[in-house]
Amino acid sequence: MKIEPKMSGTAVTDFRINPIFCTQIITLNECQKLLYRQESMDFILDTFRFSLCADGEWRAIIDRDTDYKIAILENYPKYEEEMIEYFGKDWLKHYIRFNH
Repeated sequence: MKIEPKMSGTAVTDFRINPIFCTQIITLNECQKLLYRQESMDFILDTFRFSLCADGEWRAIIDRDTDYKIAILENYPKYEEEMIEYFGKDWLKHYIRFNH
């Protein structure tokens, strides 16, 4: 993983991460099924505003960079260690752009 500070945020390249979500529109139910760590769920609930849709589902729009952050939390402990080492314990709060 290569981490570089840029004017527009921090760029992260040279990594292999599979995102958690297949689409940019996520449901609360989907989050509850896919996420195992409480830290991931807390991050999603603190970051996104879910809206109740006509079908009774709570939905939010997630960006790809945030999806990668959640994937790191859930499935990539070595990448998480790198993020903590570079940004500190609150690395999730930093503007990180993956593959930009």
